[in-house]
Amino acid sequence: MIDIVEGPDGSGKSTLCIQLVDILGPDCRYKHFSYPKDKQEADSLLYTYNTYLRDSLIEGDNVVIDRMWPSTMVYGEVLRGNPEITYKQALELEAYLCGHAIMIYCTGNPEDMWHRCVERGEDYVTGFKDFYSICKKYDEVMLEQKHLIPVFTYTIPKEG
Repeated sequence: MIDIVEGPDGSGKSTLCIQLVDILGPDCRYKHFSYPKDKQEADSLLYTYNTYLRDSLIEGDNVVIDRMWPSTMVYGEVLRGNPEITYKQALELEAYLCGHAIMIYCTGNPEDMWHRCVERGEDYVTGFKDFYSICKKYDEVMLEQKHLIPVFTYTIPKEG
């Protein structure tokens, strides 16, 4: 089974991934995908994702993935002006994964998530305005668009 964990920075993705790997046991692998570092990496993302998913399915691996194509759809559009993966390509990836994967959308109050980002010193997103746009785009990609694999929402508890 492949569990893809998605959401804005500060939404609890990595914490949830660690918990899932612990629960699923020693045969479960963890993989983190980051944003593309350059144009060549951006241009090869679809191939990279396809190859990784194909190999994981062939091996019958249990994998928890921290970020994948929804992140590139969101961050690519908001911060880089162009999503590296299109909605059509996303559906092609999901069609390949039907019956073998789920997505977990980590979300929460944008102000709380932004506060966690600032506390951690993250510098990829430099202002709340961009961060808020990222949160809204994630809601669109994860909640409003049709998906071919199940999408579950995990709302991080409010700080308090």
